[in-house]
Amino acid sequence: MFVSDSQNHCIRKFTNNGDFIKKWKDVYSFGVTLNPNSDNLYVSDVNYDKIKKFTADGNLILEFGALGEENSKFDELQRIAVNPNIDNLFVADSKNYSIQKFTADGIYM
Repeated sequence: MFVSDSQNHCIRKFTNNGDFIKKWKDVYSFGVTLNPNSDNLYVSDVNYDKIKKFTADGNLILEFGALGEENSKFDELQRIAVNPNIDNLFVADSKNYSIQKFTADGIYM
């Protein structure tokens, strides 16, 4: 289980019983989602207007996005969701009033 702790700028990982495992620092996020097909974690990092993709162990493997109004750019990321049937991501952006769709590798669709 993963928890976005926006007040402390981190992601916390717990067992299914609620026991703490580890903390990933320097991530200010309102949205975290796990892709059950790959066990990769996607995090919306509000400070950097980026989506960050991590392994379940916390290793950063991909990041994409930047501040802006165009496709693949964000202004105050919020929630993120994954469709495990087709490995697509859906990202909510509050200041651009949009939801953008991406492949699991960060390609805008």
